[in-house]
Amino acid sequence: MANPTGIAAHSLGGLLGAFSPTVLVEELGQRWDIGLGYFKRHASCAFTHPTADAALVLRPQLPDAGVDAITGIRVSTYSAAANLHRTRWNNRLAAMFSIPYVVATALRDGRVAPDGYDASNSAEFRALADRVDVVADAVFDDRLPDARGAAVEITLADGRVLREEVANPIGDAAREPFDYERTVALLRDLLGDGDAVARVLEAASSLPETPSARAVLDTLTES
Repeated sequence: MANPTGIAAHSLGGLLGAFSPTVLVEELGQRWDIGLGYFKRHASCAFTHPTADAALVLRPQLPDAGVDAITGIRVSTYSAAANLHRTRWNNRLAAMFSIPYVVATALRDGRVAPDGYDASNSAEFRALADRVDVVADAVFDDRLPDARGAAVEITLADGRVLREEVANPIGDAAREPFDYERTVALLRDLLGDGDAVARVLEAASSLPETPSARAVLDTLTES
C-alpha cells in the first residue's frame, strides 16, 4: 500500500503544471505508458544529456593532441540545464549534476559512465572542466517542452571552432528512443562481455509472459 502524502500533486502539479490523477487510469489495460519512459544513456543528470551527446559527436573531430588542444568550450542550453554550471564537486553525485564535469568526461573518455568519476579530481581534468563555459540561450527555452536541446562549441589551439547542436537527448522515447542495439551496447559497456548481459536479456524477454516479474528479476540477483 502507498501512503498518499500529496507529493505527486506537488511535484507533478505545483512544480510542473496541473496535476490530473484521472489521466493515470484512462485506457487502463490498453495504454502502456511504460514505453514512453526515458532511457538514460549517461551516468549523470538528464539535463546534462544533450550536452554529453553533442560532446561525443565532436570528440572524433579533435586533433591528435586530444583534449590538450582545447582552449575553450562553450555550452548553450535551456535555462534549467544552464544552472548546472559548477566546475567543482565534492562527490560523485555532485559531479553528475555538473555540465562541465559531463563535457570533460565525455571528451576525455568517449563515454559518461559511473567509473568516470574516479579520475575526475586530477589537475588535468579540473583544468579541462574549468575551460567549460555554460550559458542559457533563449532559443532553447523557446523550444521547451517539445525539445530539450543544447549546443557545444569547442575552440582549438589552431583557431578552429567545432560545433554540434542536438535537439533532444538520445534515450528520449518520444523523440530519440533507444533501440535494441543501443540498449545491448550500453549493457555490455556497463556489465562487460561476460554472461551477465545474456542473463539480463533472457530475463527481460520473459517478463511479458511471466506471472511474477519479481521472481524473474530475483534470478538475476541470485546468479
